[in-house]
Amino acid sequence: MNSKIMCLLLVCAMVVPLLLAACAPAEKGEWVTGEMVRDSLGNMKEKPQYGGMGRYCWTETQVGTWDPAASEFGRTWHLGMYDTLTRADYTRGPSGTGEFEFTSGFFAEKYRIGFLAESWEQPDLQTVIIHLRQGIHYHDKPPVNGREMVADDVVFCLRRTQEHPRSGLYQPPGTPEEDYIRATAIDKYTVEVRLPRPDTRPWMQFDTAAYAPELIEEYGDLEDWRNACGTGAWICTDYVPDSSITFVKNEDYWDVDLFFPENKVPYQDGWTSISIPEPTTALAALRTAQIDWHIGIDWEDAEMLMQSNPELQYRYSYGYYAPTIEMRNDHEPFNDINVRKALTLGINRNEIAQALYGGNALVHCWPFRPDLGEDIYIPLEQMPADVQELYEYNPEKAQQLLAEAGYPDGLEVELLVPSTETHVDLAEVVKQYWDQIGVETTVNVLELGTFYGRMYGWNYDQTAMVHWANTNPFWITDTCYYADKLYNYSKVDDPYIIETSELLETTADADERAAIFKELGPYVLRQCWNIALPLENSYVFWQPWLKGYSGEWWGGPHRWTDLDLRKEMIGE
Repeated sequence: MNSKIMCLLLVCAMVVPLLLAACAPAEKGEWVTGEMVRDSLGNMKEKPQYGGMGRYCWTETQVGTWDPAASEFGRTWHLGMYDTLTRADYTRGPSGTGEFEFTSGFFAEKYRIGFLAESWEQPDLQTVIIHLRQGIHYHDKPPVNGREMVADDVVFCLRRTQEHPRSGLYQPPGTPEEDYIRATAIDKYTVEVRLPRPDTRPWMQFDTAAYAPELIEEYGDLEDWRNACGTGAWICTDYVPDSSITFVKNEDYWDVDLFFPENKVPYQDGWTSISIPEPTTALAALRTAQIDWHIGIDWEDAEMLMQSNPELQYRYSYGYYAPTIEMRNDHEPFNDINVRKALTLGINRNEIAQALYGGNALVHCWPFRPDLGEDIYIPLEQMPADVQELYEYNPEKAQQLLAEAGYPDGLEVELLVPSTETHVDLAEVVKQYWDQIGVETTVNVLELGTFYGRMYGWNYDQTAMVHWANTNPFWITDTCYYADKLYNYSKVDDPYIIETSELLETTADADERAAIFKELGPYVLRQCWNIALPLENSYVFWQPWLKGYSGEWWGGPHRWTDLDLRKEMIGE
């Protein structure tokens, strides 16, 4: 076992959280240099300025795709070039009323507003009528040449997305027509969408980006960045693989600032994102003001940044992926709930949070997370007593449950783990805990591709450590635990999950859906189908001259640069 991990476990009782002061946004009003005016909510804010280039970084060396139809690969880079039909209402986030965190891609339907869609209605659970904004034009480049976006474009894009093999909506050849999401242009600015089955969350199914069919007629696809042409705020002017991406503002962009509706956006003249795959190099770039913004920073690096660069603004949330231990519920001994409970009680999750993360981790993050909102997430202290008990470290009861399950002398378990440092370290800690309750654990480290190849084929017999993106509550019923779905790693087959998934699809009232989720959470935890481990805090940092931003997962064109402050602080 890694000696560092062993030392951490030995001293865990002495470790205290080091970043209590980090659990809140940076003080608002700090670094104010300009005129103060009232925004659309009546709050006093600094008057935005136009101009300047944003400077960011990304850690990947290549863009996964430039084609907006390939929505499961690299879509982030399309957010500025291609507008979608709806968007999040950021006035209700941390820059506004603070009702919702907006620190992940998911947001509840009540926080959704129109974007290319000016309005819509849903006469029944299989039909949505979309009324598009009029007078919105594509970028002025051939073969589209700045023509107006119309209903036929949305119909084309939605169908093409379902026919693209790298789309989350992909329908393979031979799929019956009634299984497609079908769109029809009623008139120039109205689209009727018919869903294959009732669904209370239609926008999660078809909130497509809009682009012109003539692009596909001309180029065949949109994999070449030079061919990108949407209605968005930004136009890509340069892409150097493994180096940088550069965007300039769309001078004819149609949108306005939600907080200052009298202001056209974007404010910045453009932005450049530099490829910096090495985390320490990216942090150095932030420290030396070579970049304005950086996300996904762990707590140890965050602490150092707070000490070395106290001028930086920051906000913390949670890591994107929740670490879980999956167990083959269809195999012995894991088809016995007493075994699953024993393995759960045999891990000291509070100790892991303290020892490995200095207290900067969320112990209770499953099946839902706090950033999904209080309508869905139930804090541990409000959970039923039997659920709270599952989070208590109780090796004596774990051994008792193993004996009751027919394993008084313990058992042998293989724990598969992908070959990343964080997974391997965490797996070694789990091994130490399980060994202590008589579960002799063998950690089998596999190359990342090999590991997930086995997981997708359920080609493992006992346990495996994965990271789950539980940032969308519907994934729990539709994907994680739904029988025979690809990501149902633990092979759960439970009628309640299937019934609940169908109920969520047909319950139109948002409050009623929230009540269903709140019943689902304790039920899932009681089954111990898998074991969620602490979720490490994640930080976003930005320079004090980057304004109109409060740590939302994507700031969009409403961010602006205080050029005077930047010049005062770094001379440029």
